[in-house]
Amino acid sequence: MSSTSVFFLGATGYIGGSVLVDLKKAFPDISITATTRSNSSAAALSAAGTTPVALDPAAPDYHEKITDFSSKADIVINAADCDDLPLTEAILKGLKKRKEETGKVSTLFHTSGIAVFFDDTKDGTYKPDGHFHDDSNEDDIKAITPQMMHGHVDVPILKAGQEGYVNTYIVCPGGVNGAGWGPVSKVTIYVKYVVGTILQQKTAIKIGEGSNVFGFVHIKDLTSFYVELFRSVLKLDGKAVGGSPYTRYYIISKENVAFKSIQEGIASELFKRGLLPSKNLATKSFEELGPLAKLVAANTLLKPERARQDFGWEPKHPLIVETIAEDVDVALPALGLA
Repeated sequence: MSSTSVFFLGATGYIGGSVLVDLKKAFPDISITATTRSNSSAAALSAAGTTPVALDPAAPDYHEKITDFSSKADIVINAADCDDLPLTEAILKGLKKRKEETGKVSTLFHTSGIAVFFDDTKDGTYKPDGHFHDDSNEDDIKAITPQMMHGHVDVPILKAGQEGYVNTYIVCPGGVNGAGWGPVSKVTIYVKYVVGTILQQKTAIKIGEGSNVFGFVHIKDLTSFYVELFRSVLKLDGKAVGGSPYTRYYIISKENVAFKSIQEGIASELFKRGLLPSKNLATKSFEELGPLAKLVAANTLLKPERARQDFGWEPKHPLIVETIAEDVDVALPALGLA
């Protein structure tokens, strides 16, 4: 549909940028306005076929502008900070305004993250008898609370979907691996963060045996889902999708991977490059790691079914253990270590 207007937040990022490129390739006639903070990024976004708009989050009228742009869009894609509640509230305010003024129901794609499903494991062990979160089970999505990581943003979005003034879709990817191809950032945030932490501590770490698991998906599999989801939404043409917003929450993950395997792989790559004195892992206690502890110790037990059921989505690309060398190569320059 040539008239479809998209307001895109996070297009300069790793996930958002890759999604942007694939959407423009699949739907060249859509009109995308994309937020940016710098002139250099604006040029890159323009070259990618968007209309860049410079918005400073520190400006006093930032949220007012977000509301204004959102109120004029058929589709809003938020691939920016999934924990920014004021940003989300500004988006929803704009979408509600559009419904009230035009009668049209816009669509919001929000990118969350599977840390919302962290369990309470503190000893770094896999819990095969734990509860596996199934996105095809509405009760599992209704169980999300504001107290969960990312939940304070997911819950208001789900509520807005219930109220019916916006068609809400929450895409909840696992850790994402593989080099991106967006106009600005191409490095997986997960690997960049882990590499930076390992180098800062001068060792890779685990808690206990490190068998706790985290879901992962390749960036190409994630963007392919976004394209199919976008394709389905184009058919709505300003109408309400109907049904429950809890059936429009998609966990996008290929497989659960042991935390120890990731740490070992990254440590080995850093050791090979002479950036780490040893590839061996240091075993720490939950208490020693402070704010890092939950990220290192917990499981995300997942049963991602809905994308397969609704769209026939099947992940085809490699897991993180197969792309670690490539991911580290891309992460190091982003950390100033090229």
